[in-house]
Amino acid sequence: MSELWLENALEANTFLNALFDNLNSAVFIVDQEARVRQVNQVFEKIFAKSEAEVEGQLCGNAIGCIFPLTAGKDCGTLKECKTCLIRGAIVKALTEKISSSGQLISRSFIISGETIDKHLLVAVKYISFNQRDMVVVIVDDITETETRKQIIEERQRLIEKDLEAAAGIQHSLLPRSCPDHNSFIFAWKYEPCISVGGDIFNLIELEDGKVFSYMVDVSGHGVPAALVTVSITQRIQQYILNHQDNFSPLNLLKTLNDEYPMERFDAYFTMTSLLLDSIEKKITYASAGHPAPLLLHRDGSLSLLAEGAAPIGMGGIVPFSEATVPFKPGDTVLCYTDGINEFTNNKDEMYGFDRLHKAAKKLHGSDPDALIEAIYRQVINFSEGREAEDDISMLAIKAR
Repeated sequence: MSELWLENALEANTFLNALFDNLNSAVFIVDQEARVRQVNQVFEKIFAKSEAEVEGQLCGNAIGCIFPLTAGKDCGTLKECKTCLIRGAIVKALTEKISSSGQLISRSFIISGETIDKHLLVAVKYISFNQRDMVVVIVDDITETETRKQIIEERQRLIEKDLEAAAGIQHSLLPRSCPDHNSFIFAWKYEPCISVGGDIFNLIELEDGKVFSYMVDVSGHGVPAALVTVSITQRIQQYILNHQDNFSPLNLLKTLNDEYPMERFDAYFTMTSLLLDSIEKKITYASAGHPAPLLLHRDGSLSLLAEGAAPIGMGGIVPFSEATVPFKPGDTVLCYTDGINEFTNNKDEMYGFDRLHKAAKKLHGSDPDALIEAIYRQVINFSEGREAEDDISMLAIKAR
């Protein structure tokens, strides 16, 4: 039976009246010994105990804390009680006469004979009436919310694990190392804006001193784009095996355009396809909507491999074509994706083609790795710390 002083306190204290009558939280009041003196209806619902059952019990015993109940001991007498946030907040409120805001308590409780894991948000309010110290404990059961959060976090962990695996698969499709070739020097850089992306490129040595190089940029980012890059890579490898004797960059683009319509994959992709001939010292190339590769000549001049058509997947609205240009010792060809020229700084300015062309011309004669690294550094410096919004890929090949 509740003491008269507490009943009078509740009648006189409008705060407590409002608290008990209107809050959706479980509320209980403890005295100077941390014994429960009154609870509201939400408390009875959450902890499945009536006020008559818990009146006079110590806090942990009243709310069904697993530690004192399984040990058959009083709350406050166990080692676990020393680190209990609820009991600690109550003791602090009584000794220092202060209140504390919500703390998250995750613990097992024995409720209606069953062990149940709960997540509770607990706040304590110190009050005084007629020189008696009391603490109002306000409890919000957020178990459902926290459980959903944990499920989401676990799903996110699994997604991140899958992304790491996907990134590993995608990286395995890139050149494993720069080939040691008698006629060419190679270098490349790949920086996806997230763990996996829509850029892919490779170098494939053919017969008769020829090397085939391609770069692809699939629309979109993440796993959907990465899956398309895997499919494209497999198809290119198959095409090369079947056309060793009469390989043509133009015919490869036509084949891919027929087999990768946008309505089938819900994506399109740009591509540049280069066939380097070390004997005849030339490049035969074809492009589909891709930024024109830069051809840095030994004398410092620059030209663009600008022959091109619409992206693959657009139904060939612009006919594909092929061109051949000389590729002499000292010349360097640089392929890249639009993650370079469209990189934007904090002023919403794009890095752009002009900056790229000027940087490349200043670096003519550099080895491919130095060329790529210098351009990448310049792009990053230009960004002023802004994160990339697209994948960045560069591939440089220099004729010996």
